[in-house]
Amino acid sequence: MFITIIALFICLFSFSSCSPVVCDIIDVSATMIFDYESEEGAPKSRLAVFVQTENEAARTQDIIVRSKTSEYKWIIDNPILLNNTSDEWAGYTNLQSRNGEAFESGTYRVEYRTLSGESAETQFSVWYPKELKECDAKDVLSVLESEKYVEKVAVYNANGDMIFYGKQDDSVKDENAVKIRFPDGEIMRLCYADNRRRYVCFMPPVELGAKRRETQGLIDE
Repeated sequence: MFITIIALFICLFSFSSCSPVVCDIIDVSATMIFDYESEEGAPKSRLAVFVQTENEAARTQDIIVRSKTSEYKWIIDNPILLNNTSDEWAGYTNLQSRNGEAFESGTYRVEYRTLSGESAETQFSVWYPKELKECDAKDVLSVLESEKYVEKVAVYNANGDMIFYGKQDDSVKDENAVKIRFPDGEIMRLCYADNRRRYVCFMPPVELGAKRRETQGLIDE
């Protein structure tokens, strides 16, 4: 539910690099996503991985992510392509583990292959507070008490597409404010994002009612 969150990952970068002489991978962004669909119960989880390359992202054939502690691998053969000014990114927002649990913290390897047969490989790290895998939504802030995070708001339209993702300020401080700013918004979610962009927690969705009619000063007939 509500997995269209591509805009979120334009700025989620976990640094990893290699020499441009021998490698076409400039950077790797890896973010663990915890999706709390209700107030009770463990979250669903997935991993978003994007590779920044020196080549045009459109030249990407596939991306292969491998665990260094098991035989598991994930093949992204239809990657999402992102263009952010001069940056070229290719990846996927919905990698899932075979057992349905969160990816284990640790080091993973990623291989990037182009349509012309070139390839490059590097590694990246996954980390998050282990308690997030099992805790209820109401306990997330307790888990994050010793972590540095920012509060953000995600807004979705009726199709489930994300139309806004940003810091929680006065313009999106509550449901009424969100509906005024985004009349097409149907769902909002409070999010807690790690300052180092290693993980993000999406709190349970809240349905946005119709924008309340301003009645102050009107004559009650």
